[in-house]
Amino acid sequence: MKQYQDVAGYFRTHKLVVTNVFLITVVQRLLLFFVTYLTCRSFGINGTGMVTIVVLQGMISVAVDMLPLPGGMGISESLFLSIFAPICGTLTLPAMVVSRGLSYYTELILSAVMTVVAHFTIGRPHKQKREER
Repeated sequence: MKQYQDVAGYFRTHKLVVTNVFLITVVQRLLLFFVTYLTCRSFGINGTGMVTIVVLQGMISVAVDMLPLPGGMGISESLFLSIFAPICGTLTLPAMVVSRGLSYYTELILSAVMTVVAHFTIGRPHKQKREER
């Protein structure tokens, strides 16, 4: 409980930090949703506007993120196939593969690479300090 009180105190005293993190997160999420629009455009799907596609992708994200269940990516892809079928038609599956490949799997791979790099670069100084003692 003390830790939660400390965090709440930090939020109260560092409003600019909280605001900046919130705005950065909103922009980041919108850019991830924008990938779906770019994917649709790259397949020549022009009948639906950018805002509609970004909002639909956001709805999928909210629906999946509300309940932290295992298999969230499968649910997300299933929702994509059903929601975007009227928009993408026969290109729904290829659009989903490209969109998910760019917005999820590329992010996953980059995160894994950065985790490995951080493990070796951040972990090494601690290891050297222990050896010096």
